[in-house]
Amino acid sequence: MLTLALRFVPTLLEEAERISKAQAARGFSLEGKGLFRKGMGLLPLIVPLFVSTLRRAEDLAQALEARGYHPGVTRTSIRALKMRWPDYVFLLSNLLLATLALIWH
Repeated sequence: MLTLALRFVPTLLEEAERISKAQAARGFSLEGKGLFRKGMGLLPLIVPLFVSTLRRAEDLAQALEARGYHPGVTRTSIRALKMRWPDYVFLLSNLLLATLALIWH
């Protein structure tokens, strides 16, 4: 989960920059305000970032669920692979061809 969270840090920074530019285009500015007003003035930046983060997390959860991810469950394969006679024939013929190539060369 930590690596997954770290993977989204650059994405969140890009999203924050995009939201900041959109708010600046609407005339939003933090210049010349007091510390409390700057803190409260960040709400127009924090709320859309929080909403987009939740939307991204929901999309990721749905994608993981669609791919069959269940935490704590060990992975299995649909079919257990076993060596059968065609595999042994193929292996023996390749070994024979490699041996003949070494002798011939």
